[in-house]
Amino acid sequence: MKTRLLVMVGMVISTTIFAQKSEDNSRNIHYRGYERMKRELALTDKQYASVKDIDSKYSKKRDDERAKFMKRRMEERETMRSMQLERQREMRKVFTPEQNKKWDELREARKNDHRLHNGRHRHESRHRKFHKGDHRKRHGGERMERKG
Repeated sequence: MKTRLLVMVGMVISTTIFAQKSEDNSRNIHYRGYERMKRELALTDKQYASVKDIDSKYSKKRDDERAKFMKRRMEERETMRSMQLERQREMRKVFTPEQNKKWDELREARKNDHRLHNGRHRHESRHRKFHKGDHRKRHGGERMERKG
């Protein structure tokens, strides 16, 4: 129990530190982009200020649109979830208690089976989407020779 608690605290701390570092890096990269634009396009200070203002204006608009999109997405997700629950309630009325129990077991087994895929879906192999290192598994550890 203490070990789990320590691991959880460590994960929270490391996540917080990483998030702060990535936020700082994104600001620096954005700023360096302006500096590079100023240098390569030989912008005057007035042009440089205008470019930053324009970018700031559109950044706010983009953030507003993203917020609207996320709100719509959450509403749609909630609508779909309520439809799914309504469907399940209606189906449960049709099933006998034994069938309901069996249906719950089948759904739980399916959920657990899905977790075993480690993020990979069965269709990925049909679409030739392989992960790094998969070619070794497919070809007995030997690298394929490229024909030129």
